[in-house]
Amino acid sequence: MPIYRTGKNKNGKQQYRVIVCYTDALGKYKQISKCVYGSAEAKLMEMELQRKVEEGNAPSNLTLEQFYNEYLRDLSSEIRASSMAKKKSRLENHVIPALGQIRLSKLTVPVLQNWKNEISEKDMMLSTKRGIYTEFNAMLNHAVKKDYMQSNPLKNSARLRIPIILISPRKRYSIIPQMNSEGLYLPLMLMGIA
Repeated sequence: MPIYRTGKNKNGKQQYRVIVCYTDALGKYKQISKCVYGSAEAKLMEMELQRKVEEGNAPSNLTLEQFYNEYLRDLSSEIRASSMAKKKSRLENHVIPALGQIRLSKLTVPVLQNWKNEISEKDMMLSTKRGIYTEFNAMLNHAVKKDYMQSNPLKNSARLRIPIILISPRKRYSIIPQMNSEGLYLPLMLMGIA
């Protein structure tokens, strides 16, 4: 397994790129690459990566929760703290408890459709449900970008939709007097709802 010197220095230590190659369960050639500072640290990193591959903890075998932690590390320097807090809240409260122990390779359309059905049944605003879906979709896209998954299975399942409530004309005209007394009819009529 190769260790390459990159030519960068930090605190008097040389930067090294450690690469470990392996073949995944599908027979595809894969490699893990990490950068560390110092020769001794590079050798330790090589042994650690080799051990992970031998134990079956290669990136394709990560659980969603393990990848979530890596995802947060990757994003920590790219987004604002307030955006990170919102992202963490949505994922930690609604995605990780339900799917955290599932391996990335085991995330399939039926599994994710069941998760989406559970989210749809919760008593939350539609915008909150969509926000959860969007954050999870972004996380899975990041997994695809890092070659932990071949494609995002969430893209193949149905999107969360706004429920349409139809009111018959007879029912609408029966509630107009009540809406007028509460001052709601004119604003709703201007918006095209009434």
